[in-house]
Amino acid sequence: MISPPPQKRLIKLLFKILMMSAVAHIAMLILFGGYTVYRYVISSGADFEEPPAVIDETPPPTSVEVSIQRPSAAIMPGRELTMQSVGSIAVPALAGNIGGLQESFAIADAGGDFGSLRLGGASSLGLGISEITVFGIRDSGERILFAVDAGRNMMLDSKGGLHSYNAIKEELIRLINGLSPGTLFNVIVFEGTSNRSSAFRPTLVPAIPTNFEVLSRWFMPINQRADAIGLGPGNIPIGQALTEHPVGQTFAQSNARRWPPQPWLTQIALEQNADLIYVITANWQGFTTMVREITDRETEQIARDRARLEATSAFQRELRLYLEEEATVWQQIRAKEAAEAAERRRRNLPPRIWFHAGEGRHAFNEKRRAYDIAMRHRDPRPVELFWPQESTRYRHDARAMEDYFRSYLRIFYRNENKPVPRMNLILFLAEAEDLPRETVEGIRGFLRHFNNGRFRELRGLAAIQATTTER
Repeated sequence: MISPPPQKRLIKLLFKILMMSAVAHIAMLILFGGYTVYRYVISSGADFEEPPAVIDETPPPTSVEVSIQRPSAAIMPGRELTMQSVGSIAVPALAGNIGGLQESFAIADAGGDFGSLRLGGASSLGLGISEITVFGIRDSGERILFAVDAGRNMMLDSKGGLHSYNAIKEELIRLINGLSPGTLFNVIVFEGTSNRSSAFRPTLVPAIPTNFEVLSRWFMPINQRADAIGLGPGNIPIGQALTEHPVGQTFAQSNARRWPPQPWLTQIALEQNADLIYVITANWQGFTTMVREITDRETEQIARDRARLEATSAFQRELRLYLEEEATVWQQIRAKEAAEAAERRRRNLPPRIWFHAGEGRHAFNEKRRAYDIAMRHRDPRPVELFWPQESTRYRHDARAMEDYFRSYLRIFYRNENKPVPRMNLILFLAEAEDLPRETVEGIRGFLRHFNNGRFRELRGLAAIQATTTER
């Protein structure tokens, strides 16, 4: 018998192996499938629970009666409380230390809501700080003082006359109306060509509409007409001078005002307890001299020297010639003034404002020079004998003035942990007016003592209009 070839035997063997493998897989599949069906379907039948029995409940009543008993008097003693509306509340600044507050506490209300809450001094919360730009000097403060010169030299023709001064007032009114409700402010007006001063209010007041209206009625009429220039009688009292210092003694002597105005203006400005001061004036020279009281011994010496001079024939002759010529020149001055006033009326211009009012010797010399009238004779009367308070011989010098204010700031500010107020200066000048370099340096040296204040020149009406249109 012939055996099949090897290739055919191999094929049959592979076929048998595949069949046996297929049968084994099918058997395993049947066994595993059956187990799964039994385990998860047949053995875990569904359980059903009997629902709970339904219980009938009575619905809640539609209304409930509540009884409230009034508390007895033993539990709530006293009378019933009542409320009353208050339209306006204003509490002025309180000086002194109150619970750690070193300057003041002021509350103001306008129309029922609190208009401001002010905590002053080193304990200030900064609730009423206003940012303000006054003729180009931008600064911020919570207690702001404006000191405005009302002297005749603010209204000279070369500076724009009354139009310029009215523009300055209008701009300040606008700026004050824009202060934050919590800001405190005041306005001081002083005459830089005399010795008068006046304040809107004795102390700083809240920046609320009621005060704005009253301020406008008080401030705008000042220097409104050429025939009513300057302030009325009276002065702001000085109450906190350092009387241990010779300068302070002069301040305290019957509140006398001594030329020039800037020393006593600085004194009364500091007493306002402001943290920001703006001064607008036509004349400022930094620390300068100030007329002091002449002692009895000096007065006696002046009288002796004057009597000795008046007894000489040469003096009498020179004085007679001068006075005769002065009378003649006055006639010429009045004639020129009348002609000028008529020409101004024809051109619908206001009368000229002179630096010196009246007919004193300063007014005489100013008008004589303005009308170019020469004098042949010289006044033989020496200033130190006939007008001693105009002589620098009887003044506190600039060094004494600087020493006084340095001591004042140390005692009333630094020793009390209060910041020194910043003083900014606007110097109102004519467009062609010369300002010496030493004057500028003196002003800047003065302002450095007052928290490094800033300085700006404001020249004429055009400069006022330019700074007001920059906003």
